[in-house]
Amino acid sequence: MLQFATPHAYRAAQLLGEYDALVCQCLTLKHVGACPSGQMGDRIALGAHRLRGVFSLPQGFRVFAINRADVQHNTQRAQQARAHLGELPLDILSGERSAGHARSRVSPLAHAEPRSLTDTEDQLESTTAEQLEGTPPESMPVAPAAASGPR
Repeated sequence: MLQFATPHAYRAAQLLGEYDALVCQCLTLKHVGACPSGQMGDRIALGAHRLRGVFSLPQGFRVFAINRADVQHNTQRAQQARAHLGELPLDILSGERSAGHARSRVSPLAHAEPRSLTDTEDQLESTTAEQLEGTPPESMPVAPAAASGPR
């Protein structure tokens, strides 16, 4: 099973498979004489040249290993990245815009109000007392019996 680190690598592998199928069809047409051999050879060479161009793109890729804090503090790595790539757009720096395949950065608890544990315990005790008030003793919940000791 093939596994890819990025969607771009997956797409490149798809292109390679499609190019292979195209070359097989071209060679079959050439073999049966349905198309002149020079024309098929030119098409195969052009496709191979473009496909090699796609696979050579990552060779120019540079990793700067910076984050938003580095850019905000104007570290040396951030300065090198800025010199090579130019200024970073503000909406990317603020986190408003990101890559389409990037994970969402919103936490479900990000906007929750912090509460103290004692407030929660007080609310629980008062709610339990209000619910049990006026309840006959025989219908009150009973805690399970403790085990007869450690096993």
